[in-house]
Amino acid sequence: SGRDDEWLATILVDLSDIALARGDLPGADRLNREAAEVADRLGTPRPHLAQRIQAAEIAAARRNYEAAGKLFTEARAAATQLGDPVALWQCHAGMASVYRGMERISDTAQEYRIAIGIIEDERSKLTHDEFKLSFLSHLIRFYDDYVDFLIERRDIAGAFRVAQSCRARLLAEKEHTAGKPEPAVELKPLQRALQPSSSVVLSYWLAPQRSFLWVIDGTDLQVFPLPREDDIASRVRQYADAIQSGVNP
Repeated sequence: SGRDDEWLATILVDLSDIALARGDLPGADRLNREAAEVADRLGTPRPHLAQRIQAAEIAAARRNYEAAGKLFTEARAAATQLGDPVALWQCHAGMASVYRGMERISDTAQEYRIAIGIIEDERSKLTHDEFKLSFLSHLIRFYDDYVDFLIERRDIAGAFRVAQSCRARLLAEKEHTAGKPEPAVELKPLQRALQPSSSVVLSYWLAPQRSFLWVIDGTDLQVFPLPREDDIASRVRQYADAIQSGVNP
């Protein structure tokens, strides 16, 4: 039935996205082509939109930036026409990755800002049950990329601010908080609060490719690169296992 095909198209795109996240580009492409066949059978615009965005993501992962940009541009127009905020946000986030790959730095920064603006302006729609799973599954990946981009540009304070904004937003989603999330921790007020006691705050950001540690005191902010999230998790497990086994770690 049509409803079954709608679910099938969604599942195939989701499976393609999982394959892409694992680095299985041939598998991601095959699953997305299957989704395209189902979308063609349905003949409705929304399944085609999801499949086109996924095709753009795959092209970007292959560093075929010209094809990715064309697909994202087409999808952005369709998302605007359909009034789909998740798809529109994905298109701008995707274009940020395309421009970053092309080393078009100002365009990259602009696309990230537009994507953040959509998150802020359309939060009530983005977290509606119809969109929430798709939105949240891509949100952390988006913030990982944005933080990494800012660190690469040596905007240490900007990266810290974005990371704290991400934490505040994810906490709001987990607690199902209505309206705007609680304000993120701001650097300058935090540093003023640290000055009387000469305290130091360590703030960690774990990500799939590389992680970061911010060291904050009353006057300074430094950032240090750390291994990727999986490597850190493995070391933590080894340390925990050693303690439980009575071995000196």
